[in-house]
Amino acid sequence: TSLVQVSPTARTCEAYVVRVGAERTILIDDDGREVLDVTPPVAAALAAADVVVTSPHELRQPALRTSVLAAHVGSTRIAMDIESAGLADPELDAESVLASSFLIINASAAAAVGLDLRELARGDRTQASGAGRDIIVTRGAQGADIIGPETDLHVPAIAVDPVDTTGASDTFFAAYLARRCAGASAADA
Repeated sequence: TSLVQVSPTARTCEAYVVRVGAERTILIDDDGREVLDVTPPVAAALAAADVVVTSPHELRQPALRTSVLAAHVGSTRIAMDIESAGLADPELDAESVLASSFLIINASAAAAVGLDLRELARGDRTQASGAGRDIIVTRGAQGADIIGPETDLHVPAIAVDPVDTTGASDTFFAAYLARRCAGASAADA
């Protein structure tokens, strides 16, 4: 809890849930977001992390971006949650995406942003290890596709009677990352 930051000027911000077909995206009012103060202990925690989960939007904060990318030069991997509505600065966002080791994106966002997912997954010189990245394309009730340097796999969804899908891909991504960090293969994760 020593890294929790409290702002005396924080105000309530608005969040909107946008539904396109069966997919939901949560948009948060930028005017209400507080900027993270990247203190030396915060920068040290980022550098010591195995994985930092972030988004292109969050990496537009200069101090946070500098610290996360510096940590990535070490052994910290970046996990990126991509929403098409959050991609507003193509050049800066592309640099963030290329620095990532793990990406999660839904099918409609993948189509909207026009990313060549297979090319991204194969690996390139922007990865410190040259090992490529895991890309997960979530497809709701149709499951997910996992694309990686040595993986091209469709994982069927578990049949459920959904009540509210908000946060489903976040939960899926967290479980996947936990397994990958524990050493599981992409298919096992």
